[in-house]
Amino acid sequence: MENLTRINLDFDTNPMVLSLVDVLTACPHLTHLTYTIGSSLSLSAVDAYDTPTSKLTTLELRAPHIADTLIETVLDGSPDLQHLIVNGCGTSIFNIVAKHAPKLQVLGYNTYDEIMPQHRMVNEPGLRVLYTKITNGTGMPASILLPFLYRHMATLENICVHVASMKNEEVTEIPTKCPGFKLKNLRVLKLAAKKTTQRYLFQAIQHTGLEDFTISHVYDTSAMVDALKTLSLLHFSMGRIRSSNPNTRQLVSLFTDYAKKPMKSIDFCGSDAITDHVFQALGDVAALRHVAFSHLERSTAQGIDGFFAKAQQLESVRLVSISAVTNNTLTVLGACQPLRKLYLDKIPAVTNDGVARLKRANGCLWVRVSECPSIVTD
Repeated sequence: MENLTRINLDFDTNPMVLSLVDVLTACPHLTHLTYTIGSSLSLSAVDAYDTPTSKLTTLELRAPHIADTLIETVLDGSPDLQHLIVNGCGTSIFNIVAKHAPKLQVLGYNTYDEIMPQHRMVNEPGLRVLYTKITNGTGMPASILLPFLYRHMATLENICVHVASMKNEEVTEIPTKCPGFKLKNLRVLKLAAKKTTQRYLFQAIQHTGLEDFTISHVYDTSAMVDALKTLSLLHFSMGRIRSSNPNTRQLVSLFTDYAKKPMKSIDFCGSDAITDHVFQALGDVAALRHVAFSHLERSTAQGIDGFFAKAQQLESVRLVSISAVTNNTLTVLGACQPLRKLYLDKIPAVTNDGVARLKRANGCLWVRVSECPSIVTD
């Protein structure tokens, strides 16, 4: 084991457990270590004394609970660490890495099954990637996460976060403590956040180089649109708008503004604000190549078919659980010759005849059908 540089150890169900210190001691040349255990991970007094200095650049720790003292000790003994994923720790990890991991470029916090992005390490110091799990819970405290983002705002490029709403006193306290907050180097943002936190982050992304933006729920359409108009997004993914009266006009204004911008892909899931008027404006976005629409309740067949009739440059389309999609939609898509991939999931009104006519119209098209009740498969 002495010459190993990479190792993945999973003791989740195996009673034969090597301690983390045992591994680092037995493998002094390790640069990449993944260590998973089904019980709490802590550091004894002996381990603290015996922990060796390591050559680790990448470390993944996964346990039901990870003690702060263990993380601090391992980080202190890993001066070259650049990539850290910890599942099972508390929010204190953000203070710990600030003090004990000066070369860290990638931090994954309780990511679990989230797919971490590939990141090429660079020589310049500074955190580039922050990934946390986006859940249906309350999210991370704004008082912890927002100052952490502020501390690394000059270098962060890729962020996936779930943030709780700012408390009443934090609405004024956090901006005062974080003046001039701007994520100027940000390229990718996946965001789940409550209303006050969304507004604050929308201001931080204005006039930046953000290219890929995903938001799970929108609480203030106007603030979001104002921010996105200052950008040139390549990809935009939006979930439901949390409002009894979604502001459709704001979205029409946004896509009218993006008509000549380089937006290549759109993903709408469950948004009440995607109406025929929005589809009409979206059809004028000339750079659009890939679209995914699912659970759109306010869209009509006329609006969807009209969009596809205008967007004849599309290369891939995914449609999920939309009752307004019919065989006529497939006929319209058949005229879109650049189209190469079509996914139809849970679309009740399309039939075998509609799919057959589509394939005859575009012989290069690959079609995947799933759970469409009117389509009989072999």
